[in-house]
Amino acid sequence: HYRKLGVLNPAKQQEYVNEPPKRNKQPGNPNKKGGKIAALEAAAEIKAIIMKPKSEIKANFWRAKCKEILAEDDLTIRRKLGLQYLQSLDEFDHLGPEVQLFTVDCHFQILIKGKISIDKMSIAALAWDTLHRLFKATVGVTPEVVMALKGLLKGINFPFPGSPIEFQLEHCGPYLDRAIDSASESRVPFEPDGWQRCVLDAIDKNQSLFITTPTSTGKTFISFYTMEKVLKADDDGVLAYVAPTTALVGQIAAEIHGRFSKNYKHAGRSVWAIYTRDYRINNPTGCQILVTVPHMLQSMLLTPMHAGKNNSWSTRIKRIIFDEIHSIGQGEDGVIWEQLLLQAPCRIIALFATVGNPRELSDWLSLTEMANANELVTVQHHHRYSNLRSFVSVPPKKELEIARARADEDDDEKVSKAERAREQANADVQCVGWF
Repeated sequence: HYRKLGVLNPAKQQEYVNEPPKRNKQPGNPNKKGGKIAALEAAAEIKAIIMKPKSEIKANFWRAKCKEILAEDDLTIRRKLGLQYLQSLDEFDHLGPEVQLFTVDCHFQILIKGKISIDKMSIAALAWDTLHRLFKATVGVTPEVVMALKGLLKGINFPFPGSPIEFQLEHCGPYLDRAIDSASESRVPFEPDGWQRCVLDAIDKNQSLFITTPTSTGKTFISFYTMEKVLKADDDGVLAYVAPTTALVGQIAAEIHGRFSKNYKHAGRSVWAIYTRDYRINNPTGCQILVTVPHMLQSMLLTPMHAGKNNSWSTRIKRIIFDEIHSIGQGEDGVIWEQLLLQAPCRIIALFATVGNPRELSDWLSLTEMANANELVTVQHHHRYSNLRSFVSVPPKKELEIARARADEDDDEKVSKAERAREQANADVQCVGWF
């Protein structure tokens, strides 16, 4: 009714009468931006940071990291921090040469200002290796790096004994390039040598292997490559790793634990297990990689419950790796190793570094594998890449005195025990004579 007359409702009119009059907005800070404009500008800044080249971001981070490292007074710690940052970079990172140049400078600072007790020739060899890599670098060698490198080479005044060739042969052996038929291979994350590719082919063909190579030539990857194949194949396959000592068992198990992990559908399963006389970790029959010693593996293979059914534990073994197989020549445990090689229900991989008659052992293993309808591939490699060095540990005088005191106490205790045993024996003899 009131709307038709064009007037307000009296109640509404009273509300408008009591409402305070609206004030005009005072002009605020003219430079203050509205919320929408500020948000747009913040988004633009974030986008600019995201679109910024990664190389520039890394360079800025390296400059800040470099200042942090240079604040360290200890030169050896500087070198260590520089090497750690270098190892965190990719192989073809453009920042690599600059960080390498920094480590070279740290090496020469140690040579010039370092303590007399350090092995200066080893530090010089490290510097030589880094410079050699810098000269071969094809990525990230900027004009600034070239100028700094030239200045560094001009300033080098270190008295190398003998000729440069003698210095390299005597001190730079671990850093010299070696070309033993290396080639790229998709199956492993490095360039394997020719003999290593033969090993990979034999493993993929499910053949037994007898491998003899010197220490530190690259036998370890063979075991881990085989373990990875067994773990990826299914959840039931088993690989047994036989080591001659309990200490080696623990070391291998630790490496397996650090390398492999897997989720299983059923409870009670695990990737690895340790089974020795002294201790047991995880279920030896519920794992896929069993690390053990010869006696315990033989006991498991001869247990009837492990071989009575088609899907029993022994039938699920896909590979047995015998590490340090030259232990077969030992007087006490050699028989166990020989019996295991004859009883193996699957393909084997025999690894060793030192043996006097590899051909005779290879021929015998070939016959045993033929009896089990398996083919044995023998791979021999005779080149050693690193020298064997002997070191003598000399503990401080206090530790020597403590060790000697303990040894004297042990000797006194042994003597007292022997005397008590002798007195008891004499007393027993006297009693027998009296009766």
